[in-house]
Amino acid sequence: MQKMKIDKRILAEVEGLRKLAALLPPGKGRALQNKCDTITTLARKAQALVDAPVGSLFPQPGQLPRYEATNEDIAARYSARKAIFNALLAGRCISLEDAAEFRVSQMHTQMAGIRREIQEKGLPYVLCAREKRPDPSRRGFNEYYLIPKDDE
Repeated sequence: MQKMKIDKRILAEVEGLRKLAALLPPGKGRALQNKCDTITTLARKAQALVDAPVGSLFPQPGQLPRYEATNEDIAARYSARKAIFNALLAGRCISLEDAAEFRVSQMHTQMAGIRREIQEKGLPYVLCAREKRPDPSRRGFNEYYLIPKDDE
């Protein structure tokens, strides 16, 4: 079976467009050159996909490594959640910035577990969250704190 050479055909056509871009006014010519660069990049990526061996791009589900949580992992997760909950009980506000202190990678997952535990055990607290954005150029994140539940 003959291999397709997508990028060679496209690059030949793009070279013709580049020659026409040289005849345009400077602003429009550079805009066309930028579009040609984008087309060239996409053509190279498409050629890499065509040349890739079958089955290497999307492995079968049986080929993927499976994560099995060990007893140590489960114990570490439990102790981290307990430490976070104790810090919340002490009046601290906990956010993603405190993840390294508690040795967790996904603080929102821990908070969801704490919220579920409060509801299941009927504890007299409400886990609240407020958005925190210390720097306007950064993306915001939640800061969590506990308040006592009103018994009504």
